Amino acid sequence: MIHQHTLQTSAAFDRINDALIGDTNDNLSELIEELEHLLYKAKEIKNTIAAMSDGSDYNSLTYCDIPNRF
Repeated sequence: MIHQHTLQTSAAFDRINDALIGDTNDNLSELIEELEHLLYKAKEIKNTIAAMSDGSDYNSLTYCDIPNRF
């Protein structure tokens, strides 16, 4: 995928990609868990912003059911 991100975001994605392809000693299961949690948070923020913009109810996160870990 080609996206235009800030330099900081692009570098973060590059480091995550390195970890996923095994260029680190990180546990793949833990990486997946962290990525799923970040995805959940991102979608939750996106839904909140959408709800604030148009007044709709976007509170249901049916695509991902991850409990708060932090």
